[in-house]
Amino acid sequence: MRTLPNLATLSVGGPVAKLPRVDVDGATDAVEDAVEDAGAAGEPSAMERVFGQRELLELFLPDVLSKDYVAPDAKPAALAAAARRWCMWSTANAKECREGGESWKRLSERVFGLKAPVLIDGDAQRNFYALCDRAAEYASGKRHLQDAARDNDVEGFVLCALSSREFFSRMCWASYRLKNDKAFVLRAIAVDRSAIGCASIRLQNDRDVALAAVSSGPPGTGLEDAIYFQNDKEVVLVAVKVNGLALKHASKELQQDRDVVLAAVSEHHNALELLDRKNPLRNDVEIVLAAVRQGGTALEYAGKEAQANPEIVLAAVEENGYAMQYAGSALKKDAQFALRAVALDAIAFEYVAARLRDNNTVALAAVAKNADALQFASDRLRSNRKFMLEAVARNGYALRYASEDLRNDKDVVLAAVRNHWIALRYASKDLQSNKDVMLAADGALALARGRISRDLANVAVKGV
Repeated sequence: MRTLPNLATLSVGGPVAKLPRVDVDGATDAVEDAVEDAGAAGEPSAMERVFGQRELLELFLPDVLSKDYVAPDAKPAALAAAARRWCMWSTANAKECREGGESWKRLSERVFGLKAPVLIDGDAQRNFYALCDRAAEYASGKRHLQDAARDNDVEGFVLCALSSREFFSRMCWASYRLKNDKAFVLRAIAVDRSAIGCASIRLQNDRDVALAAVSSGPPGTGLEDAIYFQNDKEVVLVAVKVNGLALKHASKELQQDRDVVLAAVSEHHNALELLDRKNPLRNDVEIVLAAVRQGGTALEYAGKEAQANPEIVLAAVEENGYAMQYAGSALKKDAQFALRAVALDAIAFEYVAARLRDNNTVALAAVAKNADALQFASDRLRSNRKFMLEAVARNGYALRYASEDLRNDKDVVLAAVRNHWIALRYASKDLQSNKDVMLAADGALALARGRISRDLANVAVKGV
């Protein structure tokens, strides 16, 4: 939440008490706290001790109107509510609000701009509230700039309309005066970066405006609307560092620039997909490594050389085991490489060559990491008694993927439940009621509970 400037910095005609920095919704709380500290809450004498001889209204209105505190950041509805609460705080406040016509006019101009219309003639305070209500309608999408007669030239209304993200309230519907006002366009871009696409041609060619658009942050990239700077390396670098997918809107020349591409994939791994298939940077080791460390499946968009690079593939698998499906065929057939891959993520076992999914050593390494990997092992292995005895000894859950015959094999089931009692649920119906198997499962459960109790005790001791 944006904070308000300290009241002491706004002193006119003498010092005033320093109030805490507060947001708009807390403006009244600041006044209340100051009054309570002074004593006799709500009484004029207490207010005078806090604020001195300065007009009470002059304390409130300029405070909420620091130069950069304008709609939509001001949240007009909240600002109006804060003003109403302050005006009702005491009879002195109410009197100042009734007689503060010029202050209300200045407030309206600061929040909504010099072109703020008069909606209620003869009552500046009520007019301010009416302006806030209309701004809120633009922010909520109930009103659109396209339908506005003169509201499209009112800064506060346009900014609130932009915050609604409604098509018929885009910057393109604003007045030319505002679209050619650099200060306003910069504020508009902070609300909706696509505003640069509707600014005057002069400002679309302005570097400061372009940099503001591309550095605003997701969603979007900003660069797609900064059409005159898509071949400007400085601007594009800023854009891709904020959102790597901005690379899509960079010029073809900069999409082959190593610095730009490295920055893009370092921010978002899918930026690698945006490169042309023939772009040599798809095989650049540093660039591809940066991409797969962000998201392993980016390996899909790497070049053939990179997909055959063990270092790159292992980095990708470490981040996401599914990346193994994009590894070069030679690596998928390499038993030693497969062992290293499944040790990082057992999911990789699904994508190694079929003959390696029938390899005892590779399959056992995968099961040790995650028993679910066994579902991708060959039928021969899952029906092999010797192999399954070793598999369930490493991970009792592996019994789930054993052949039906082996799930009815007492020795295999006992080995499984001794490793983990939950394996009992995968045994055959007959063995689930077998006394020896039930005793083994009960013993495993007791051991598990004991380990949990010890762990909890250790945590408690460390906590103390």
